[in-house]
Amino acid sequence: MRTIFALLLAFSVPAGAQTAQSLEAFRKALAGNERDPNDIMLLHFTQDTLTGAPGRVYAHVSPVGAYDEKTHRVLIMDVDREWYEPYWAADTQVFSAMAVKTKAFGQGGYVLLKTEK
Repeated sequence: MRTIFALLLAFSVPAGAQTAQSLEAFRKALAGNERDPNDIMLLHFTQDTLTGAPGRVYAHVSPVGAYDEKTHRVLIMDVDREWYEPYWAADTQVFSAMAVKTKAFGQGGYVLLKTEK
């Protein structure tokens, strides 16, 4: 798991400052990912921010399954299947969950993985 986090830290687009421009850039990336069958978006975020998991901050990685531009909702295909099923979250919540910094894994963000054509 640390290897995945290391890759995300090295190649991801950090959530950065919570600005309207950066939220719009994130929405644009989500919409592009929804339209392109040749890529997958991985999110690095704090799971407790989205799920309400008690106890502490949980750095987490999961792929995006879908994005609904009209309702601004993201389908998180949560890899922690012992505790969670895939779930929908507002893109603003996901954006906020990516902005949280953890001591062990730093700040979250996202990465788009594309296949070669």
